[in-house]
Amino acid sequence: MTDAGRVGADYLRRAAVEAADLKAASYTALGLSPQARVLDLGCGPGVDVGALAASAGRVVGVDLDADLLAAAAQAGAAGNVVLLRADAAALPFASGSFDAVRSERMLQHVPDPAAVIAELVRVTRTGGRVVLIDTDWTSLSIGCGALDLERRVVASLLRRVARHPDAGRELLRSAAGLPLEIDSVTVHPMTSGDLGMVRGIAHLDLAEQQAVEDRAVSPEQLDRWHAALLTAAEHGTLFATINLVLLVARRR
Repeated sequence: MTDAGRVGADYLRRAAVEAADLKAASYTALGLSPQARVLDLGCGPGVDVGALAASAGRVVGVDLDADLLAAAAQAGAAGNVVLLRADAAALPFASGSFDAVRSERMLQHVPDPAAVIAELVRVTRTGGRVVLIDTDWTSLSIGCGALDLERRVVASLLRRVARHPDAGRELLRSAAGLPLEIDSVTVHPMTSGDLGMVRGIAHLDLAEQQAVEDRAVSPEQLDRWHAALLTAAEHGTLFATINLVLLVARRR
């Protein structure tokens, strides 16, 4: 797991606010009923399990990170929610155990996204829904009037932000050959002009550190980059955007 891949609960909660509309769309795409059994794979600090529990009969939140699961448990969970530590590539469930399976921004961090998708398809019943969301870090753009420096910083970020920074754009390819009927693949841009939000969500501290280590930017150029960001933010011209990709499918 990369340094940025080991994100904490606070980061995930903050990102959840920015992705609230996309999260709501993913819940709807699951087609839940009061009797539904749902798996939230890569549940993190439990941001989504509560919302899912309000519409389903049983929700299982799975994550490999013990600290994130502890945060989820501390936040409290409904009586129909179970939290479990497990490897996404070797789930401890029988085939066809769930009516719906959801995974958000997890595949970018696992060793083999295709293997994890195959496993989550395995535990989905025939006719059940599979909903995947992941980030396309390669689409990250931070418009501040310093394009050359921006591209260098972003290129360095891609080396450390995730095992698979292109996981979002590769969702369809990663799911190829599995018993799935693909309903839709849609792109959902997140945008912001708030410098604090951009620095946090885009891991700019990490990106800049890596860019200096790569010698992609000099200390003097990094100062110019910081000045460009600050000037754009002060003048209301900072415009950052990144794409999240949503795949909705049905198990054949």
